Amino acid sequence: MTAHPRSRARTSPASSLAIDRAASVDGHDAEAEAAVALATRLFGPSEPITLLRQEGALRVMGWVLGRGRADCQEAGQLAHIVGIDVVLIADGLYAVSERTASDGADGLSRLDARCEIFDSALAARRYCEEAVSDEAANAARTAALDHSVRRWPPFRGGSAADRLGRVPFLLD
Repeated sequence: MTAHPRSRARTSPASSLAIDRAASVDGHDAEAEAAVALATRLFGPSEPITLLRQEGALRVMGWVLGRGRADCQEAGQLAHIVGIDVVLIADGLYAVSERTASDGADGLSRLDARCEIFDSALAARRYCEEAVSDEAANAARTAALDHSVRRWPPFRGGSAADRLGRVPFLLD
């Protein structure tokens, strides 16, 4: 017997595509529905988004909750750029998409992309708060999380269901 993909705090991008829509684990479906309803109310209808990862592009419908970017230079030339998007996918899952471009000593650029899928706002937030050895990535994650917290109430704590009934003002 295998565990349902939503029973884990972090799911792989491939397994997130095959999630059984009829299953409910610990009330996640109700929270996911509330998150989608809140996003629709705050940001309008979902839009097509392309998430980049090593395995290829992943096209989803959803909302970009926050973005962050950081770059560093060596000897006056652009050496390293990191861009991060925090996304609510229209099925109630969260994604953190990270893109990195680095200039090599040989003058060639190296590109890397990864995307992590999460079951909850808390799991996505914790991922953004994790420190990595790349200082530019840490700065981009912090900026993306800061932007997301300002725009998305569930990142401030509590559930989307609790916040669905009250939106005193919007920050953008």
